[in-house]
Amino acid sequence: MNTHTTNLPAIETHTFPNSHIISCLNLNLAQIAASGQCFRMLPVPEKPGIWSLISGTHYLEISETPDGFFFDCPDEALPFWKQYFDLGTDYGSFIASIRADDAYLAAAADAGSGIRILRQDLWEMMITFLISQQKTIPKIREAVETLAKNTVRREPPPCPTVLSAPTILFPRPKNWHLPAWTTY
Repeated sequence: MNTHTTNLPAIETHTFPNSHIISCLNLNLAQIAASGQCFRMLPVPEKPGIWSLISGTHYLEISETPDGFFFDCPDEALPFWKQYFDLGTDYGSFIASIRADDAYLAAAADAGSGIRILRQDLWEMMITFLISQQKTIPKIREAVETLAKNTVRREPPPCPTVLSAPTILFPRPKNWHLPAWTTY
C-alpha cells in the first residue's frame, strides 16, 4: 500500500486501482450536497452512504469511511477531484481564526463546517446558477438533469468498474441546440 501526503488537511492512502482513501477534515458530503453549490451530487439509492457526482467528463462515487473519504475513480481522475473539493485548503484554520466574541459567525461555521468551496466547471456553474434563481434545490436538480438528458450527450461510462450505464454529461455550449419549435 502506498501512502501519499497532499497539502494539508488531506492525506491520501492508495489501496488498489480506482480506490483512494483520503483523510480530510471539514468535509461533509451531505452538507455539500444540500448547500446549493452543485446539483449533480446525489445519494446512490442502492448503495447507502455513497454519493455519486458528475462534473464535466468526470464521474465519482464517494463515501465516508472510518479512515477518511473513499474516492472511487480512476487514478488519472483523482487530481481533478482533489482540486474540485479544494482538498489543498485548510478550512480548519479559517474556522479557528473566528474571534471568540463573534457568536454569529462561530454558529455559522459550526453549522456548515463540512462545506467546502467547490472548484466547479465554470460553464456548468453559470447555467445552474441561472436555473437556480426561481427554484428550490430539488427542483434545480430536476431541471439540471432534464437539461442534460434533453441535449443527448451520452458518453461511455467514465469508470466502467463503478458505472456500467452510459453517463449523461452536462451539455457543453457546442452541444446546445434549439428545439424545433423555436424560430429566430
